Amino acid sequence: MKLCYCPTAAGLELVLFGNAGPLFTGSLAGLIAHGVKPALVIIDSQQSRDPHDARLRPVVEGSAEGYAFEAGIDVVHSSPRNRAQLHARLAQRQPALLVVACTDFILDHRWLHLARLASLNVHPSLLPRYRGPAPLFWQVKNREPEFGVSLHVMTDVIDAGPVVGQSPVAWRRDRSLSELEHSIGHEGGRLVAELVDQLSHGATVRTHDQCDMQASAARRPRPADLGLDTTRAAREAFQIVTTLGQAYGPWWATTDRGRLLIDAVLGHNDHNHEPGVVRGGDGLFELGFADGCLRVRGRLTE
Repeated sequence: MKLCYCPTAAGLELVLFGNAGPLFTGSLAGLIAHGVKPALVIIDSQQSRDPHDARLRPVVEGSAEGYAFEAGIDVVHSSPRNRAQLHARLAQRQPALLVVACTDFILDHRWLHLARLASLNVHPSLLPRYRGPAPLFWQVKNREPEFGVSLHVMTDVIDAGPVVGQSPVAWRRDRSLSELEHSIGHEGGRLVAELVDQLSHGATVRTHDQCDMQASAARRPRPADLGLDTTRAAREAFQIVTTLGQAYGPWWATTDRGRLLIDAVLGHNDHNHEPGVVRGGDGLFELGFADGCLRVRGRLTE
């Protein structure tokens, strides 16, 4: 697939669509930092509400609305209540690019064909690995040595469209999930800005198809996926829980005294414990791993 654009005096119009989370916010920040201002920012929510209510809320610095306000970019709030009107507005506007960065709203073919050139997605993994709604959870849980971001053309098959560009993203293991998402989004914004620059100068950009044989899925985690493996190192468990937090639900571990539900991790050490052996009480415990132990706040259940 090839992307090409005939430059005009008005410039290439780009619309950014997504929720107000850190991946979306990072993408907007990355675009602005690299000299690209979207013509319109659409902040989507799955909750039905009056989009005019957003005008009454203060703009928070460092939020998506904050970045847009500082850059003089128009912001529209989208929800099931006004999506039909928003679709009609975009159909009339016909932006050159529609860029999506994290939303629970699945855009079907009616939305994907609104853009004159392409609808693109900023996906937080190096595709075709970790296609799906929870790529960062599985990358952190699986202790992947490298993270990254992919900019790809959106098709009817989620996260499977031709790739425009990819980039690895370095991060420290002590970063939170929101910090990681923001960094990945910022690099995704850079990829979009690079594409806009190439197209605006009349270049033809070639994409490459994903190899389905190398694809892996990143489904939404289930409660069973939040169990900690005590046959591994306590340090690994500490880093996983510290990064992901409670975003996907409570973590737990099977112990010699029943299931331990973990409300918070307090630290880890190299004290020798048997895997799965728990000590302590009154909400404070030391959980043994194959290498060290984890200090946690939690409660035991049968």
